[in-house]
Amino acid sequence: MINSLYIRISFGEPDNHAAPVTVGYRYDNLQAAGQEHFGSQSPVYISNTVADGFQLAIESITFEDGSTWTGSSPLTPLPAPGFISSLGVYGETFIQEVHKLKAISCMNLPTDREEFWYCACGNVNTSDAAHCINCGFPKDVIFKLRDPAYLKECKQIADAEQKRMEEEKEAERQKKQQAELEGRQRRKKRLIRLAVIFCILIFAFSIGLLSHKVIYPNYRYHKALSYMEQGNYADAQSIFEGLGDYKDSGKLNMEAKYGYAGFLAENGEYDAALACYKELEGYKDVLERITSVYYNMADSYVEHGNYSEALKIYQDLGNYEDSEERIPATKYLMANAAMESHDYETAYGLYSELSDYKDVPDRMNECSYQYAGLLLEQGKYQEAIDQYKKVYHYKDSAQLQDVAKFNIAKKLFEEKNYEECYAALDGLKKSLKDLDGGMDMYMECCYQVGLYYLKIGDTVDGLGYFRFIFYNEDYKEHYTDLLEKEMYDKIAEDKWDKAALMRMALPDDYQDPALDEEFYIAGKRIYNSFYTWTASSVFEYLASIDYKDSRTWLRRIRQEQDEMEQRVS
Repeated sequence: MINSLYIRISFGEPDNHAAPVTVGYRYDNLQAAGQEHFGSQSPVYISNTVADGFQLAIESITFEDGSTWTGSSPLTPLPAPGFISSLGVYGETFIQEVHKLKAISCMNLPTDREEFWYCACGNVNTSDAAHCINCGFPKDVIFKLRDPAYLKECKQIADAEQKRMEEEKEAERQKKQQAELEGRQRRKKRLIRLAVIFCILIFAFSIGLLSHKVIYPNYRYHKALSYMEQGNYADAQSIFEGLGDYKDSGKLNMEAKYGYAGFLAENGEYDAALACYKELEGYKDVLERITSVYYNMADSYVEHGNYSEALKIYQDLGNYEDSEERIPATKYLMANAAMESHDYETAYGLYSELSDYKDVPDRMNECSYQYAGLLLEQGKYQEAIDQYKKVYHYKDSAQLQDVAKFNIAKKLFEEKNYEECYAALDGLKKSLKDLDGGMDMYMECCYQVGLYYLKIGDTVDGLGYFRFIFYNEDYKEHYTDLLEKEMYDKIAEDKWDKAALMRMALPDDYQDPALDEEFYIAGKRIYNSFYTWTASSVFEYLASIDYKDSRTWLRRIRQEQDEMEQRVS
């Protein structure tokens, strides 16, 4: 790779007597590799403006590896390439063949000069280059294209193709000309045929007009009469309607439509029959027939279970036939269907309108019972309770009502709303043992509510709940352990007043003298620390079991509390 190059340019004077003028120039930082060009964008400026020629010599070349080449011989011009015009008539063929392979600008013939060769694009390549470094054309291919024998063959093929195309073009022109001639002849024949056809049409129109006005209408009229006799009112009506005012077609059209409406009604096509009858309003007994169709339509609705539509029609018909009697019967069927589809509210509403029709009272009880059961399954317990109250003595409604109430209590228990849960369970005392987990939940609520009252200092209510718990031997041991643990937790927190309340709530047979002594010591310590109210709770428990002089301590504390309250007031 070339890094830099130094050249010297020599200019001879016009009189050729003076010494030549020389100019040196260096190309630096080239980084030029083999087959690369450089220098075309870097002009060399000279001060000699009268020189009529110059010589160029490369004096040194510095390569990438630091090596240097030196010289002084002037450069000589390269021999020119061959000209395309030297091919004569094949010059254009050469250019065409090149363009078939690659779109390049052909400047000259490819020419081999032993040490280098010219490409058709005009670029100079080294003798060992297999492709042109400018356009990339392969050397062997480009030189093959300049062969006169090859070009002659190519020209003959091109000339033959050109001749073929011209012959095809001429044949197409003659074919088009022949087609135009034949077209003119066909148009002439067509005009003649049209004239003949026109004359025939005029004749036929005259005959057809006679048939249309006289013969054909008469034929259709009698055809429609035949249809009427056969009971084919639809086709008869269609013909009479098409005949317009021919003879009495208008009157017969109404008669055919009347018959067709009756046919539709007999075959259960009530909507279509009503549409026909309504077009004949005022004709014969159409109004009565419309009423009859509605009645039969309602019966069909009942038969197919569409009770709501049937009911509307019976109500609109009033006292026609037995419509009034069919109204409660349809409501009864409608209510039964609602029951079967579990639409108990609709069913109950319909039964309520029927009073004591058939077995309606029993069905109303069953409806409320089933509806309550559905509400119970859906978790709508209060609504279920309201429904069970309506049928309290029906089947096992009373027991299921308790189940619904118990489920409400369970929900309150899950929410840790123990006081309301206790109130709900308290109303179920008689059936708690029959409800799965009922007594366990009830006792747990008693414990939690009692514990709450003790913690807030409501001794009376709190002790009442625990007395109830310990009255039941099945739960006494379990809740004694729980309350004992709560008591010791309060002692550990140094909350002796709360612990004393819990000790008071424990069963009467719970004995622990050592613990009582701890309460006694703690009570005095608390009193001496001036926590009078806290000490009061401790000695209140100790006085209740008449422990040592606790009663004396309690009187002293209460006296001090009274004096303190008097001073405050």
